[in-house]
Amino acid sequence: MKKTELDLVDALLSARHLGTGYASCLEWAAERIAEGDSSPGLAALAGRESGEATAIRKDCELILGMDAIADQDMVLEWAGRYLVKVGRLFAEGSLSLERIQGPIAKITELLGKPDWLVILARNCEYASGLPAYRAAFEAELKYLSRLWSHSPGIADFLRAYDQRVSSKHNPV
Repeated sequence: MKKTELDLVDALLSARHLGTGYASCLEWAAERIAEGDSSPGLAALAGRESGEATAIRKDCELILGMDAIADQDMVLEWAGRYLVKVGRLFAEGSLSLERIQGPIAKITELLGKPDWLVILARNCEYASGLPAYRAAFEAELKYLSRLWSHSPGIADFLRAYDQRVSSKHNPV
């Protein structure tokens, strides 16, 4: 899948699972059209109103040739890309802990509380009130976002992930 298509997947899954709204999907389509892309479905998607969730999802599926929301591997890879983005923005200071807490909790539940994400989610939940968890959260976020950024796919991430490293970020 091309980077531009992954951007659409990210916008679609963020809208569906994190409640960010579908405006990013519409912007994606408008940008492709402005770049001269005339792929089937782009004009229909770009012409939608952001409240037309069902129609937007169907247009995205047509463009992507798949149901990204139902594809568990695609959802897992999206979660990894999301952690890379959050890790970068948090390190830059442009994203606060409070803004990260809800999305990380939602992603953790969506993925069925995978072992590799549980410590980050818990540390994130407690970090605002307990200083020991703040440093542990930051270390685990840095660890996971670095792993995902260097992993071309799920299997690569899972091979590289080391529970012992995450356990060092467990202040309990």
